[in-house]
Amino acid sequence: MILSINSGSSSLKFMLYSYKHHETVSTGIVERVGMDGSFIEFTCQGKNKIKIEHHCINHEVAIELMIKTMLNPEYEILTTIDQIKAVGHRVLHGGDIIKHSVVINDTILKAFKDLVDLGPLHMPPNITGIEAAKAVLPNVPHMAIMDTAFHQTMPPHTYMYALPYEWYEKNKVRRYGFHGTSHLYVSRRTAVLLGKEPKDTNAVILHIGNGASACAIKNGRCYDTSMGLTPLEGLIMGTRSGDFDPAIVEYIVA
Repeated sequence: MILSINSGSSSLKFMLYSYKHHETVSTGIVERVGMDGSFIEFTCQGKNKIKIEHHCINHEVAIELMIKTMLNPEYEILTTIDQIKAVGHRVLHGGDIIKHSVVINDTILKAFKDLVDLGPLHMPPNITGIEAAKAVLPNVPHMAIMDTAFHQTMPPHTYMYALPYEWYEKNKVRRYGFHGTSHLYVSRRTAVLLGKEPKDTNAVILHIGNGASACAIKNGRCYDTSMGLTPLEGLIMGTRSGDFDPAIVEYIVA
């Protein structure tokens, strides 16, 4: 089975998938990690959603709780931890260095830590989740898929800003794009529904949720996207304004 983990600042989302039977075995979330009132809420085959309160002081405790819950005979999710053969981690940022899914080793983990400045809200909990999961499940491969990876096929004239080039050279200021896992899936699914090969597919893909972004697909690859250096750029979203004239800030302050 494959365990998929999305580690947020105060939550841990997870899914256990059986690749043998091509079905989801369990999904859930540990909420309020590091805060009072933390709990795990999950579903498993043949049962309604179950919620259990449990104090989780950090992500390692949250992952231990997740594994302990899955091994509980009452829920019939896992009989042994050895059934988990691999762990996949959603990671916000791979920069322009990590351009595809990778096995997480010490070099990759260091690269993620070097990218924290580009994703200060999401990268620290992503890294904490990886380290906690590797501590609990040290004998299986851990893979990372980055939200930015799908967009690394953009040509320079779409990912570069009309700003001093030294900002890119010294500070890596460029368009990275996000929601890449979603855009990858939707673009591939679009090709299937159109009866085309991905390399023959051109489309505009929209990710619409509390966060939102658009992606131009050319020959099955990302050609341009609406999000930029950070997820703030682009479309109007639930808690992000999207693009606006930067002079507005100075005008209001004045």
